[in-house]
Amino acid sequence: MENRLIKLLKELIPTLKDQEIVELSENGGMLKRGYIDSLNLIEIISKIEEEFNINFVDEDMKMENFDTIKSIVRIIIKRSSH
Repeated sequence: MENRLIKLLKELIPTLKDQEIVELSENGGMLKRGYIDSLNLIEIISKIEEEFNINFVDEDMKMENFDTIKSIVRIIIKRSSH
């Protein structure tokens, strides 16, 4: 699942380099570091829902759920099981 997410993020954020992905996986900061802004985040959320055939709910729409690759994987798993 993480590899599918990384591939999707690389498609959506072409400036993202492999080493940066490792850093984002652990430490996050996609917004702080300028990789995405609020408009990009909406597109990323939409593409994640499409790719993983899930639907996020209002309670999922917290920045901390989308700040690291690991946190995104956790929320995907949570929505996949519902």
